[in-house]
Amino acid sequence: MNDATEYFNRQAAAYAGASNRFPWSWLRTRERQSVLNVMGPLHRADVLELGCGAGYYTRVLLQEGAAGVWAVDRAEEMLRHLSGDPRITPVQGDAATVRLGRTFPVIAAFGVFEFVDAIDVLRNAAVHADPGAWLVVLFSVQSVPGMLIRWFHASHGVEARLYSLRHFEHAARTAGWQLEASRRAGLFGMAARFRRVPA
Repeated sequence: MNDATEYFNRQAAAYAGASNRFPWSWLRTRERQSVLNVMGPLHRADVLELGCGAGYYTRVLLQEGAAGVWAVDRAEEMLRHLSGDPRITPVQGDAATVRLGRTFPVIAAFGVFEFVDAIDVLRNAAVHADPGAWLVVLFSVQSVPGMLIRWFHASHGVEARLYSLRHFEHAARTAGWQLEASRRAGLFGMAARFRRVPA
């Protein structure tokens, strides 16, 4: 268990509620709109969500029409906060190494890239992708507000990574994903959609 996993296990109880209180609720609303603007229609698709946390975007995916979400996170305590919705399959595992033995038409990863090596997660997403699958992501960008994110996590003993769109797109392309759309998301992030390209 690394520092980030230990931190999020400790914060799990407060984390879910914080998304519904100002100022995080205001930031989340802006961020969510950008994610929805780049995310394609789900059409009752099964979705793999890598790094689900307490399930904020798990519930968004279901509200937007997903048939079911396989919600993966390293932090066991975060998974406990997923609702009892039978459409959610909680999976304790690492976004970079988990193997589910199946593929998906849609893969999502929101807010996990700050705490992992992006290329490893992007490659694992490709392992789980149907031909032509699409991937929607949210990551923190190199900016002044982004530096506040780094400072906040550093104050809790956790290293947070920031990305430029160019750097992230290069990592995605290396893993077999082609950028289709991107949009700034709130103060800190970038939302983007990628398509799986043939090897």
